[in-house]
Amino acid sequence: MPAKSVHDRARAALLESRARMICESPEPLGAFFIGTAPVGRLKSIVRNRLTSERYFSLIRTTPIGQRLMADDTPEARSEALETLLEFLCEDGLCALPTGEKIDIIYHNELIARVDRIAVRLLGLQTRVVRLVALDATGCQVLQKRSASKRIAPGLLDDFAAGMVAAGETPATAMLRETREETGLVLNESTLGEPVFCFKSARLVPDGFIFEENIVYKTMLPVAFSPTNEDGEVDCFRTMSDEEILAAVEANVIMPEAAHVFLTAYENA
Repeated sequence: MPAKSVHDRARAALLESRARMICESPEPLGAFFIGTAPVGRLKSIVRNRLTSERYFSLIRTTPIGQRLMADDTPEARSEALETLLEFLCEDGLCALPTGEKIDIIYHNELIARVDRIAVRLLGLQTRVVRLVALDATGCQVLQKRSASKRIAPGLLDDFAAGMVAAGETPATAMLRETREETGLVLNESTLGEPVFCFKSARLVPDGFIFEENIVYKTMLPVAFSPTNEDGEVDCFRTMSDEEILAAVEANVIMPEAAHVFLTAYENA
């Protein structure tokens, strides 16, 4: 049998990637509500703990999921989430808060703000920005994630990527992440508009990834050498399309970064 062409391999990988990005929330996962907004997805170990008497003042269990009890303001919901995280931390289900806040957005409305340590644990939908960076030869420059990262240590990833923090727009988050992770200083006019967006929803060891990924693209300045400034990147690699495809097939690249590459390759 003749070997598959690069295009056939990429097409097959893209079909698999699409399937991985749309994992639904079957049992033993459950819905997590703030008010009437279904903002999260719970693993069974968390869901079962939230049914215990200790959490009765904060959580109500219903046939369709578990609901955070709080007054109907972002401030009150944020305070209730902070208490919930304290309880989960004391029960050994949650690491200590990082002090970094993210916005919980539902239908373009700010529902609450919460420490980012809650994101995977409660399966909260977040916004993540990703930057595809090309050098003068058309090759893509990727980062290798630090071995100290909690999620996917040591895997390849887009040139710069990270969560949109509380109060940020996707564009300002992308500028910040690019500066912190690579040393490249861009502005909104040179960054431009996102090239595409997609959602990912998948299980990870400490919970559930539920993300809206917002993808930007840039050409790197000639002779620019990226330098990580926040300790989250091990190194950078310049890779051809075929080398990235081989990394996808070997599962040594973040699934979301793989999806970015395969989608762009398919549409080129």
